Amino acid sequence: MPAVRPLSLRARTGLIVAWAALCALGFALLLVPAISALGGGWDFLPLYAGGKLAGTPGLYNPDVVRGAEMAAAHRTGPALLFIRPPFVAGLIWPLAQLPYDAAHSLWMALRLFAVLGFILLWPHCLPYLTALACAWFVPLAGAIANGQDDPFLLLWIALAERWRDGRPFAAGLALSLCLVKFHLFLLLPLFLWTHRRRLVPGFLAGCAVLGLISLVAGGPSWPRAYLAILKLPQISPGSHTMPNLHGLQLPAPLELTLSLAVLIAAVFAIRRLSARAALAVTIAGGILLSSHVYFADLTLLLPALLIFAPQRVPQPILDPRPAAALH
Repeated sequence: MPAVRPLSLRARTGLIVAWAALCALGFALLLVPAISALGGGWDFLPLYAGGKLAGTPGLYNPDVVRGAEMAAAHRTGPALLFIRPPFVAGLIWPLAQLPYDAAHSLWMALRLFAVLGFILLWPHCLPYLTALACAWFVPLAGAIANGQDDPFLLLWIALAERWRDGRPFAAGLALSLCLVKFHLFLLLPLFLWTHRRRLVPGFLAGCAVLGLISLVAGGPSWPRAYLAILKLPQISPGSHTMPNLHGLQLPAPLELTLSLAVLIAAVFAIRRLSARAALAVTIAGGILLSSHVYFADLTLLLPALLIFAPQRVPQPILDPRPAAALH
């Protein structure tokens, strides 16, 4: 059998240049037009208003939130209400002390750094492939352009997977931050108990800290106010566009039946599959089962897909030694 020759330095340099060009082209074709079209990042506006109102009785008052948005950006809308748990307002509070335009610019930079962190830290795939996937993943471009915080979820998941063996408590803390969009992680408790029990103490500690922040930011009666605002129909406009079961607009009994079927299948898969595959099922199942999912939230499918990508470059591509020396 003929020996497999390693690539020459010139060929490897060409591959690197081609990779860089593809990444740059992806970001140029997707991210730049998306920012131009959605440059206001209006999904950040209710988060900013929530930060402004943290610790006040008006956090979940629609009129007060709209007043804060008008004062900050001279814009508001029926769906632009603060619908996150109170700890999100507490975490955003430092950013909300800046003028809106400055806060929005910093928000953009922080999320780009979060994507970079995901690329460098995600342990289940080569960083080169991770970067290429991020450059060409349309939901990620939409999330960044529209002010969504999904890029941070990528970072928290990457940190949890990177630290799961050596720093399980810190990994659990990082994973608890995914509760900023808890409705997308309905299967996370089962995954933790089945495959990542060492992370549970850190996760519970993180939940406790977030609970204390919620108490400060939302007051002792925040659960009642929060549930009341979640019942408003205007917080989920265009539900027929949701990329999940709820978006199919099926009769309630049929949607419930399908949701139970997905839940049973996901539970079975999580319990039987490897930890890596079970994480992918946890993410995909959470998206399918949630009642509030939009296109930008499909950003979470990046780690679910990249779990199955190669983790190392074939030796002939990397090794500069003559082929004879490899045998």
